Amino acid sequence: MSEQMMIETDGREETAGKKPEKDGGRFETAYQKLKELADRMQDPSTGLEESIITTGSVPIFFMMRSSRSKRTASGRKKQTGRIRKAENSRKGPAQEEGNDMRTFEEYLALTEQHLTDPMPAIGAYAETLEESMKYSLLSGGKRIRPVMLLAAAEMAGGTAEEALPYASAIEFIHTYSLIHDDLPAMDDDALRRGRPTNHMVYGAGMATLAGDGLLSAAFEIMLGDMIAHQQDPEALRRRVRAADAIARGAGVRGMVAGQTADLASESERPSAPLLTFIHENKTAAMIIGAIRAGLFLGDAEEALQNDMERYAYDLGMAFQVADDILDVVGDEKTLGKSVGQDAQNDKLTWVSMYGMEASRSRLHELTEDAVSALEKWGSSGDFFRILVRKLEKRTK
Repeated sequence: MSEQMMIETDGREETAGKKPEKDGGRFETAYQKLKELADRMQDPSTGLEESIITTGSVPIFFMMRSSRSKRTASGRKKQTGRIRKAENSRKGPAQEEGNDMRTFEEYLALTEQHLTDPMPAIGAYAETLEESMKYSLLSGGKRIRPVMLLAAAEMAGGTAEEALPYASAIEFIHTYSLIHDDLPAMDDDALRRGRPTNHMVYGAGMATLAGDGLLSAAFEIMLGDMIAHQQDPEALRRRVRAADAIARGAGVRGMVAGQTADLASESERPSAPLLTFIHENKTAAMIIGAIRAGLFLGDAEEALQNDMERYAYDLGMAFQVADDILDVVGDEKTLGKSVGQDAQNDKLTWVSMYGMEASRSRLHELTEDAVSALEKWGSSGDFFRILVRKLEKRTK
């Protein structure tokens, strides 16, 4: 098949050298063929090029695209009239010139600016619920998960702006997990992000509902974005996969499973498999979910997905080992939360099982493993290399 070229213009793509069809019937025909293409792409036994060739007598490159907002954090402008090659000749991130990924601070600013934009409106009789939700959501924090999601989307070739609803959603979910984790029935913590925990201010009942509200709002946000793109099968496919990645990371095969094992560990005999399960699910699963979601939104190639998932796993495991260390040697004022809670609650941690020296060694080993996962991605992986090294040395 000769190399096909596509030109993206004013929100739609046309075959190079041809004028867009004006006839309404032609549009409907093209749209139907696009739906067939989307269906074929779901078949793992059929490659993208084969799907395009066999969709119909005419290759389908006409794709309805949602308009993309301008980049604001660093003054970048949306590129229009950009020439894109077909998937079989698309350059990967490591080969693209002019890698223009933003800094952590830029992604963080973008996250903070738009974090509550998609929050559903709450009725007058539930004002306390909204106040409680925002109390925890807007109390600061590292925003690691949404930042990684936005960066992964851009690393894969997408835009951070397009990924914002999913960045907000994953931070809503993370915040709900912290509210519930602090409850008297769980870890019974009084301090979070330098402030009294949610239940200390609003009571355990309202704190529970605030967590429930944040979790359900997260899925409402993602579903709303999917509905807004339901007429574009390709855009919808990427969004469904992103939401699925987040749901899996947060759910009964991810974070909730890890928290369950963490609770059970207080009365069970310590073991290496149990400790690994807790760390893999309680912490790493959500980090993997954030990066996978960003990659899906950016339509990442398989090789990038595989390497970034390995990176995400190592970073997630390292993040929890660092948390275990900081709970012993960290400063409560710097951390913004109580220290010594793991020992007080008889939690199974790397420090309790292997000691401080072995924990520091494991943290460094995981950090280097994460860096090595990015080896073949050149400057495109710089953001994530810098991030994991900074997290190794964090004090909060």
